[in-house]
Amino acid sequence: MNFSGTCEMRFPGDRKPRSDPWWLFKVGSAERIKQMQGGLLYMNSLEYFSGLDGEAQSGLRADASEGVFARPETKSWGGIHSEIELAYGTEDERKSILLNQEASVTLNMPDPANTILFCMGALADGENGLIDGEENGEVILSRRFEEFGEATLLINSPQEFSERISAAIAKDNHLFSSLFMEGCCGLVDYIEPNTFFGNLGVFRKDDSYRWQREFRIILGAKDAAMNASGAYELNVGDISDISTIINTKSFIKAPIKLKRRKYRKLGDDYEIMEG
Repeated sequence: MNFSGTCEMRFPGDRKPRSDPWWLFKVGSAERIKQMQGGLLYMNSLEYFSGLDGEAQSGLRADASEGVFARPETKSWGGIHSEIELAYGTEDERKSILLNQEASVTLNMPDPANTILFCMGALADGENGLIDGEENGEVILSRRFEEFGEATLLINSPQEFSERISAAIAKDNHLFSSLFMEGCCGLVDYIEPNTFFGNLGVFRKDDSYRWQREFRIILGAKDAAMNASGAYELNVGDISDISTIINTKSFIKAPIKLKRRKYRKLGDDYEIMEG
């Protein structure tokens, strides 16, 4: 038996993603990357990414779970047991049904056609103080990045880039945020869907996408702000002073070497101790 409807969610966000990458990069066609360096960030909707045809098996841009906030299940794993209870009726006469183990519930993000995102790659330290995949001070990027396009834009100053994006967003009163957007920017966490308990939201994805090292910007945009294709075009101004364009194949062909330094504070200044 199938049914559909709406439910009230009082606490949509369970955390704010990290937003402190060392480095940001965007891979795409030479034309799109040149446009981005000129200041144009082309943002598609959650609805667009969840409905892409022809990429479902490739694990590139299409993601059927994009726009899904949570998938509660009745299951047991690792000593944890979860159940789904369906409540109905008025407050005075509240009734409930405990769903069986075959029950499947999907809670979607509100307004997927008007929730827009911009995705980039990022190098950022994890909880262990290392970048994912880092070994002996080196990180190897997946050759699959070539599937996104032949050109890569390297953002040399993520903090300055963030400030320019914030300034551009503040100028457009057609943009909005919500609790479901969990802070509107940050690093994606990758989870194993068969063993994960909790909300997916917009900053958790299937572990099969881990190679993308994704950093994303999430915004809400009113219909009046969208172009004819249902996308939003955010103009942050020319960023050629804080970015470099490089051939994607050249970018990924060799490991990225990291040089970590330790500092100590001397008054208002810092002195390099090591590295």
